[in-house]
Amino acid sequence: MPRLARVDVGGELYHVINRANGRLQIFDTKSDYLLFEELLREAKALTDMRILAYVVMSNHWHLILHPKNDGDLGLFMHRLTNAHTRVCKTFCVNTPSTHPTAMPLTLTFAFILAFAGAPLTGYANPHALTSVSGQTYTYDNAGNVTADGTRTNTWDYQNRLTQTLKSGTTYRSTYDHAGQRTAHYDGTATTTFPNKYYEQRGGVVTKHLYRPDGTLIATVTGTGTNATLRYLHTGNRDN
Repeated sequence: MPRLARVDVGGELYHVINRANGRLQIFDTKSDYLLFEELLREAKALTDMRILAYVVMSNHWHLILHPKNDGDLGLFMHRLTNAHTRVCKTFCVNTPSTHPTAMPLTLTFAFILAFAGAPLTGYANPHALTSVSGQTYTYDNAGNVTADGTRTNTWDYQNRLTQTLKSGTTYRSTYDHAGQRTAHYDGTATTTFPNKYYEQRGGVVTKHLYRPDGTLIATVTGTGTNATLRYLHTGNRDN
């Protein structure tokens, strides 16, 4: 079925993210960054786009945009991404076989709408809980719950939960470069996750068993006669 049209309403705030296919590198040298900034200025002038902020990184970039009229956002993005693709075919350092922008329309982008009338910090999406039984829920700009009356959460720039404070106890999690959790501290002990097949808490190792399709079906905690086998059944009931 056809893709639903993106929101493109004037007068709103948009966080625009554009990342290379496969998270490949887009910018290699200082001149690559300067070239993109020049294209950004040109697209702004042609569409009268209000650019409030931008960040350009090696394999993606972020823009905070405030278009004046309906349709301006799509027009601006079309001019910017097409111009960048065309210019990179000629001037970017990498060869066409390795550079993600060397081929037309290989970049993808997504729009995240900052809802009308919402402040720039601490807003929830229109359907998010704001209060339950007197407990107030607060959110960051990405929609992550920062507090719910019982817990206070901290999230990193990739929307991963790094810390929770509850009843005076601090829980912490760390992650590797791929986003997989590597350790979790629950206020008493640390559980480490070297990979998806094993975890270790103290001196006790738990092995995870999977079906060929990647579904977790069982865990084995401990070794030898002290091992405990737990099967995971449909409906999330475990024995």
